[in-house]
Amino acid sequence: MKIALVNSGRFGDYQAPLSLGYLASYAEKYSDRRHSIKIIDENAGDDVEKEILKDRPDVVGITGTSSQILRANEIATFTKKNYPESTVIIGGVHVSSIPEQTFKEFGNFDIGVIGEGEFTFIELINLLDENNFNALKNVNGIIFRNKGKIFITSPRSLIKDLDTIPFPARHLMKMEYYLKPRDVIRGVIKRTVQIMMSRGCPYRCIFCASQIIHKGKYRIHSPQYIISEIEHLIDKYKVEGLYFVDDIFTIDKKVVEEVCKTLIERGINEKIVWEAQLKANLISKNDIGLLKLMKSAGCIQANFGFESGNDRVLGMLKKNTVTVKQNSDAIKLCNSVGLRVLGNFIIGSPTETIEEINDTKKFIATHDMDVVHVHLAAPFPGTELWDICKEKGLLKNVSWENLWLGRLDKGTGNPVTCSDIIEYEELLRIYREIKLSNTLRKNRILMLKKIIRDPRKIVKWFPILVYPVLKHKVKNLFKGNKVESNEIS
Repeated sequence: MKIALVNSGRFGDYQAPLSLGYLASYAEKYSDRRHSIKIIDENAGDDVEKEILKDRPDVVGITGTSSQILRANEIATFTKKNYPESTVIIGGVHVSSIPEQTFKEFGNFDIGVIGEGEFTFIELINLLDENNFNALKNVNGIIFRNKGKIFITSPRSLIKDLDTIPFPARHLMKMEYYLKPRDVIRGVIKRTVQIMMSRGCPYRCIFCASQIIHKGKYRIHSPQYIISEIEHLIDKYKVEGLYFVDDIFTIDKKVVEEVCKTLIERGINEKIVWEAQLKANLISKNDIGLLKLMKSAGCIQANFGFESGNDRVLGMLKKNTVTVKQNSDAIKLCNSVGLRVLGNFIIGSPTETIEEINDTKKFIATHDMDVVHVHLAAPFPGTELWDICKEKGLLKNVSWENLWLGRLDKGTGNPVTCSDIIEYEELLRIYREIKLSNTLRKNRILMLKKIIRDPRKIVKWFPILVYPVLKHKVKNLFKGNKVESNEIS
């Protein structure tokens, strides 16, 4: 049977679609039938419609977040129009969070995978290969149509032993596209890929959709599996950098220690650099040895979700699991061992005031972080933040394509906002102001450091250092204090 796995939507994501890679590798290893599987990624420049017309797949499996779901529906519609006998399967966090609503809204999805997909996918393609549609009701973790009615089966259990899942099928992807040297690790231009050491997170931040797929359960690969995948990436793809996409890298500190020690013992730390996502309440003075070990093993940057510089807002967003002081201490600890710090922040949450946003601005200005990302709060389906915004009447006429953190001020249709206190235009002005001030401050500091090391770079970078400041001042002369979005690099 011919199977096309599609990553929908053109969002400039330069990283390989790991979720599709895991589906493909799991099917290749465990399916009791031989299937021809192809991964099609629009972000890598693939023309989905052209590939579908060329290959005439029996099954088209599409992954889609909320911001991708409209494009996923376009692909499903195209497929059913040209090959009505084909089966279209939709997976991902959107259909997992609101399955019935998704199937009522979009009529060209035949089956939806709810939750973790590897084992469910194998059962589905084996049944479809037999044309045994009547047995769909026995497959856990799906939604499907039958004679105009929608059915949802019992939930699927999570895979207990992650080591049973093969490495993602990167051999089916355009790896040279993903491996073009880019600053996936901010400020570091290398051949970098994403890698996943664990799945799930025991915390329940109100804005995070991770719990929808992983049900708040945490599972981790063995150190041997992790090291083997890293060695595979270096040997086969000449990888120079790794970005660990785990929700929190240091939940199981014993595994982290063993992985780091092995990276050092085998000299792998001399071949790669890497970045991981940490949580401030899991990093204390007692962990200084672990941070030093991570640094020695090749870690150069710690990525944190600091979210807010105000304890009340932070407590609301992260269920009182971390404090502003712990965030501050985590930055100082990372700085003390030479780890760069990337801080993520959210503004515009329900009940958040301008004064509380000012606390976040002050936190950013007074702490030594190498990279700062500021986002407007986005209510994703299935999260507690979505429910709060719905209760407050803030989700009228929501456009799915606007539910993407990087494009909230660039989307089409009605703006999406979580704030019930600050008007959207004012919130957007504050957001742009923070981004611009941080972009100018940090980029100029980093450039100046490099110029000091190599004065010849001043010829190349002098216009970049000066032009944004002059442009900003000129605009202010004619437009008051308004900051335009095209000023943000």
